[in-house]
Amino acid sequence: MNVYPYDSPIGRLLLASLDGELTFLGPLSFHPDWLEAEAVQKDSAIESAIDWLDAYFRGKPYPISIPEHLPITSFQRKVYEALLTVPYGSTITYSELGKLIGSKGYRAIGNALHHNPLLIMIPCHRVIGKNGLGGYAAGIDNKRYLLTHEGSL
Repeated sequence: MNVYPYDSPIGRLLLASLDGELTFLGPLSFHPDWLEAEAVQKDSAIESAIDWLDAYFRGKPYPISIPEHLPITSFQRKVYEALLTVPYGSTITYSELGKLIGSKGYRAIGNALHHNPLLIMIPCHRVIGKNGLGGYAAGIDNKRYLLTHEGSL
């Protein structure tokens, strides 16, 4: 596995790839030991993720697809693919997301969002509660920053 740190407006992020596919994008605090245990180097997947993050933080993200071999369940893939349809600068509620994927399992949807391995790129921060922001694995302040950055708050 290759890992690489990325300094962002929401703090230091960690990118990880395996066999040329991005497998993780999240706060460095989620896996600080990876920088010591894994190869700290860029490959094409990490370079592409850095390009995407640079574009995102300039306000110009471009469409992505979910890596084919990302270790996620078929339900998670369904949730994440639906999230990719939520435009930059927009939000969706948990119940709207459930309707979009044909599921009333809001707890399962919340669990899928909480275990999103590619934060920001798979925009789970755009999912909000009916009565507030809801949660975010990387912290509510980071969710608020990302939504404000996108112009939806």
